[in-house]
Amino acid sequence: MVANRYAGSCVFCRDQVPAGAGERLQHQGRWVTAHTECLPSPVPPPLGDHDGWHRGALVALDVETTGPDPLTDRIVSAGLYFSDGRSREWLIDPGVEIPAAATAVHGITTEHVREHGAPPGTALAELAAVLGEVIRHGVPLVVYRAPFDLTLLAAESRRHAVQPLAWERMLVIDPFVLDKHLDPYRRGRRTLLDVCSFYQVPLTDAHSALADATAALLLAQSIAARHPGIAAMAPRRAAP
Repeated sequence: MVANRYAGSCVFCRDQVPAGAGERLQHQGRWVTAHTECLPSPVPPPLGDHDGWHRGALVALDVETTGPDPLTDRIVSAGLYFSDGRSREWLIDPGVEIPAAATAVHGITTEHVREHGAPPGTALAELAAVLGEVIRHGVPLVVYRAPFDLTLLAAESRRHAVQPLAWERMLVIDPFVLDKHLDPYRRGRRTLLDVCSFYQVPLTDAHSALADATAALLLAQSIAARHPGIAAMAPRRAAP
C-alpha cells in the first residue's frame, strides 16, 4: 500500500478521500483508493498441513540486556527453548550496573543479579556448550532479530574468553525477517509481541528471555505452517 497522490472515492465507504490522506491498494485485482481507517484488518493465511523445517527439531534463543548496543552492552539473562518442550535459562550478573531504562523493559535489577545471578564467564560457557551441540547436530536456531542477539553473544563471548562458536555452521531462522519478507507493507510495529499477535501465537511475560524464546520458536513454526514456500526454504547460516 502507498499513500494516494490524488483525491478519489473510498472503495469501502464511498466518501471522498483527499489527496495524501488515504491509501492506494490492490483490491479484487485492481488499484483503488481507501481511507486508512476503512482498511480491513490484515489476517495471516490459514495453517496448512505441508511438510517443512517447522516440523523438525528447532531451538530458540533470546537474551535480555543492559541496553541497545550489541557491542558494548551486556547480557543479564538468556533463555533457550527446544521444540520438544525442554528449556534452559540463565540469570547473569554482568558485573556492571543495569540502567533503569533496561530494568523498565525486562524487570531485572542490579541488586537481583548480584544476589542471584551467575558470573558471566560461567553462564556464557554453559550457554555456548549447549549451542555448540545444537550446531553440531545441525539443528536450526530461531532468534527474533537475530543480528542483535548473535552479535551481542559473540561480543560477550570474546569479552569473557569463552570458546567461540562455529558461527559458520550455525543455521539461523529469524521470524522478523520472514514476516517482513512475506508482508513488507503491513502497517504497525513489528516487535515480537506485535508479530506474535498477528500470527495468533501466545506470548505471556514478554521480555523474559525464556518466554520470548518460546514465543519466537512458536512464531517461526506458525509462519512456516502458513506459507509452504517458507517451509521449503533452507535455514541460512549466521556470520556475526
